[in-house]
Amino acid sequence: MWRYHKTQKTSEHLIYAAKASGFNTNQFLYIGDHLHDFHAAHSDGMKIAIFTYCHNVYNKDYIRNWKADYYSNSVQNLWKTIYCFS
Repeated sequence: MWRYHKTQKTSEHLIYAAKASGFNTNQFLYIGDHLHDFHAAHSDGMKIAIFTYCHNVYNKDYIRNWKADYYSNSVQNLWKTIYCFS
């Protein structure tokens, strides 16, 4: 699995994964739980689902201000998001 590390300034690995799969980045749904995930995905034009279940780093209101495409607070909701996206 590709991971975006907070010290990285770019996210070429996401673009590489998209190209290697034969898709454009705008056809991907990136699932993350951290602000760095959000920045990496959106900088490459990907849709992003923020998974907030048991998230202690940020409060829920702060996460909502990220303006992600989708939010999920449970595994069941996350599966629904993935199903609806595909």
